[in-house]
Amino acid sequence: MKPNANNRIFLLLVSTFLIIGPVTHTFARQNNTLVTIESAKADQVQPAIIPDGDGGALIFWIDGRDNNQSIRAQQLAPDGSPTFTGGVAVIERSAVIVSFDVTPAKNGGAYITWEEQTTNRLRDVFLQRIDADGSTWPRPLTFGAAARNQSAPRVINDDSEGVYLVWEDRPPVTIPTLQNLAIAAQRIDENGSLVWGDNGRELVRQNSDFTMGDILSVQDALVVVWENARDQRVYLRALKDTDGSSFSDAPFEVSNTSDKMTRPRLSLAENKNDPENTDVFVVWQQSGNATDLHAQKIDLSGDKKWTSNGRTVNTAAGDQINHDIIDDGKENLFVVWQDNRSGTFKIYAQKLNSGGSKRFANNGLAVANGSDASQVNPRLVANGDGGIYCAWEYMRNGNK
Repeated sequence: MKPNANNRIFLLLVSTFLIIGPVTHTFARQNNTLVTIESAKADQVQPAIIPDGDGGALIFWIDGRDNNQSIRAQQLAPDGSPTFTGGVAVIERSAVIVSFDVTPAKNGGAYITWEEQTTNRLRDVFLQRIDADGSTWPRPLTFGAAARNQSAPRVINDDSEGVYLVWEDRPPVTIPTLQNLAIAAQRIDENGSLVWGDNGRELVRQNSDFTMGDILSVQDALVVVWENARDQRVYLRALKDTDGSSFSDAPFEVSNTSDKMTRPRLSLAENKNDPENTDVFVVWQQSGNATDLHAQKIDLSGDKKWTSNGRTVNTAAGDQINHDIIDDGKENLFVVWQDNRSGTFKIYAQKLNSGGSKRFANNGLAVANGSDASQVNPRLVANGDGGIYCAWEYMRNGNK
């Protein structure tokens, strides 16, 4: 998407830093002032932002000046001023970087994982740690069998100084139907050691396709959800942090519905300092006569805490799609989505308590009123005081 004078991103209760992208150049907005992060004569795409641990932010992107073979970074001080001139290359490779994910290291640095296109039509996943002083592991870690595709990596902090890494493991494109597909995971400590053995752990292996949904780190456990192409259902599995063993004998469904389920999202529901008694929220899109949002509260062994089909988030006419969720740390769940009940997409929100009861109006609360322009792709963060910040895109005349 190229820069456009009509581009608009709205933020309710504006947070400190807002990344605008992906675009040709990368910008941030701080205290209502637009800060240029990078403006080299090449594309800078897929911007990601994390806190730097000192009141500022670290911003990362794939940089096109060297054929998308590097990830560059910029640090913003608390006043919004950039630390480096033009950013710095933190990952430099000899192959094209397709995508990446990043999570903070607890010393102010970062863990970066990326998917790389190799020359033999395979894709590999790597992980590198970068400390606040710029030091790194001697070499990036790589995962999975050399003869298979590893793709779509996701990284999230564990309870200690390390991370969980989750990726898709697929057969080569030349023989896609001859081998099973898998979702795999590994736990890595701060020194780069593999906690779950050389090969990690598989959450699922099957001969039908899937779409990765979401990952969540809870006390002493990793939780992953995905949607299966075979039966169009959403499945969940949780692994113990110590050895990667599963809390359940097999992946389990989060709802007994016969409708199509897609786009699952995860958030913490209740943590009693024991993973055996930890519950999570799952919210998904469910398609019958229309696409509605449904939610479930479930423990890591598969025990459903609400009804077998979960709770409806909204019963209004039209489609409710592209949701985002977050818990408030007090066993309540916030959900936002784009909703076309009026013929034009608007952003709505709902709050569910621990028992699944709705705290806003039955059909949700309109986040922004007025204007006939479409509002799409809402995103949430907690405000630290039991509420939320919500950002979304605003569409008019085909422009965002």
